Amino acid sequence: MSTLAAAIASGKTIIDLVRLIDGARLDAAGKEAVRELNSVLLSHQSDMLGLSEKLQEQQNKIASLEKILDVQEKWERIAEAYILVEVITDVFAYELAGFGGTHKACPICFEKQFRSIIQKGECSYAGQQYVCHHSECNFQYIDESKAKEHKETEFKTLF
Repeated sequence: MSTLAAAIASGKTIIDLVRLIDGARLDAAGKEAVRELNSVLLSHQSDMLGLSEKLQEQQNKIASLEKILDVQEKWERIAEAYILVEVITDVFAYELAGFGGTHKACPICFEKQFRSIIQKGECSYAGQQYVCHHSECNFQYIDESKAKEHKETEFKTLF
């Protein structure tokens, strides 16, 4: 960027010199050549300013992409610390590797690069419910023996 600014400044200096020469006593052909040179230099300076703007845009894009890359790399470091485990029968969650039981992250949120801790919800006759409050997913652990026993009890009380 500083090189571009220096080029623009030197272009301005050249334009000033051309104007000085233009003011001197020259024949018509000399003055026409100076005017043509001045026109070319102005065009060059305009191009340099356009390039400067494009350079700034590209630098902003690079900075934005670097931020996105940093976020992605940070998430990858976090994700490497987790393993997929079976919390209850046929229900999986991400658990901090090597620290079994500390907390479990919702697999739906985790795949979207967000850590949301699964919490115990209501406990019913059928078993324990686990809830992710971020994705609003409910995971129900059904204890088949308790569910069957409860249905038989309900059936007996009806008759």
